[in-house]
Amino acid sequence: MNKEMENRVEEAEIPNILKDYFLRNTHIHLYLNDLLLNEIEEIYIEYDSLYEFDDAEFCSYVITGVKKQEKHEYFYHYLKKVLDSNLELIPKSRISDYQKLTKLGKNISNLQEDEILIALKNLLITMQDLKVTKKQEKLLQAYKLTGALQVLFTLYPDNVYKKDFEHIFLILESIDI
Repeated sequence: MNKEMENRVEEAEIPNILKDYFLRNTHIHLYLNDLLLNEIEEIYIEYDSLYEFDDAEFCSYVITGVKKQEKHEYFYHYLKKVLDSNLELIPKSRISDYQKLTKLGKNISNLQEDEILIALKNLLITMQDLKVTKKQEKLLQAYKLTGALQVLFTLYPDNVYKKDFEHIFLILESIDI
């Protein structure tokens, strides 16, 4: 695959697992072109906007469709028909709270420990600025960071930084403005 197509794949709004497949597969350049990538991207944006579905399953149908693409003159319509008949779709308007939390949990579980540590560090820096400047904006910023971290530690109570967060939160509550 040429560098221009690699850049186009990297920038495309498609699932990361599909990008990874396209970039690592040594034969995909025989099938993939800009027009086909545009059609895949258009379908993904449409489905992602309207439905909840398994990205891996979506990618599986796309990969199979791309490999069979020369047999299908109208790839877009072929792939939509395959997805509509095979992909388990849940309209976003009908998603239960449990399903929303499950998806949120999956997204949060992708956070690296470093990101939580960075958020804690940002909270400490904000608190230090708050002590020095006594500005209300810093207090608001500190509580926004605290809220985000509280959600993370509520969802993942066994996280190694939870005790550190609790200690930092006690200090934040004791700051006098």
